[in-house]
Amino acid sequence: MQDRFSHILAQLAYDALWTLALALNRTSEMVASLTREEILNRTQCEGYDDETGVEWALVPLENFTYSNQLMGCVIRWNLERTDFVGVSVSMTKQEKWFISNLHAGRSNF
Repeated sequence: MQDRFSHILAQLAYDALWTLALALNRTSEMVASLTREEILNRTQCEGYDDETGVEWALVPLENFTYSNQLMGCVIRWNLERTDFVGVSVSMTKQEKWFISNLHAGRSNF
């Protein structure tokens, strides 16, 4: 039983890494090929800090910082739209949401 669980866990981890890699690649392509306004319109992300009015920059991933909420939003937007058939299973967006919330300890579904 433990061996089977470890195998499933390894498959899920592998698919999680692929999901993140695909989302980061798509984000990188968006930043390189689209204008700021096109990205804001497509993702519906906020382009500035409501409190300070500071405009966040769209930057290459190698210049990304965790304080740049616009880039975080664009990465999250791409992550939510990443679908592929992985080694564990092909999951719908709703199943991914459920699993991510379950692992985060959120039980108010």
